[in-house]
Amino acid sequence: MYSNKLEELIFSEQLNFERTKGQLIHIFGKAGTGKTTLALQISVGFCSKNKKVIFIDTEGKVTGTRIKEISSNEDFARVNTNLKLYMPNDFDKQHELIEKLDFYLIGQNIGLIIIDTITNHYRQEILFRKDSKELYEKLAYEVALLRKIAKEKSIPILMFNQATMRKENEEKEGNDYLRREQVNPVAKAIMNYWADNELILISYGWSNFEARKPGEFEGRVKFSIDTKGITHFIEQL
Repeated sequence: MYSNKLEELIFSEQLNFERTKGQLIHIFGKAGTGKTTLALQISVGFCSKNKKVIFIDTEGKVTGTRIKEISSNEDFARVNTNLKLYMPNDFDKQHELIEKLDFYLIGQNIGLIIIDTITNHYRQEILFRKDSKELYEKLAYEVALLRKIAKEKSIPILMFNQATMRKENEEKEGNDYLRREQVNPVAKAIMNYWADNELILISYGWSNFEARKPGEFEGRVKFSIDTKGITHFIEQL
């Protein structure tokens, strides 16, 4: 199971269901930085404590086999019972699902909502549609609605997001270490405006990863990933 170090980094402390209620948390990184693995491990952690989780998988990466690899034998039965998995296959389906989240929450003791990833279908639609402004506005509406749900229902919501390379002029700003953070979250302005908390995941290759607050280096967590998930922590600085 993932360490308390990441719990503290994401939720500002070890998992505390009272203190983390109502937060919209934005976690982003390039492909291969462990986003889905972290999303699944957090879900398993909540489910194993008999908390129900809504998991919106837009990339089709969540499988029973992968969940079983990450879960212990004892936890797997609880995860099967408590994990509510939705897999919208395009941006319109995602938009409809998020609009109806209030309905899915009726009568359910949901402890956490996860979207992995919030911008996957959005980026695909931009490639084929001419009106990117309409898509941007729909995405902004989705994120605003997620924050409203988090606050009104007192449920933490984790939005996992993709990242793009920074523009050349952005790379020239700041100190040398900051320049190494050469990625921006997709739809950065939307995410920065609505998210209560942010985390960036960075890969240094050879299963060497880092998680930290964007632009901050104290308290960052370095870790590795294997078939069981995030299991070995290299250091915390």
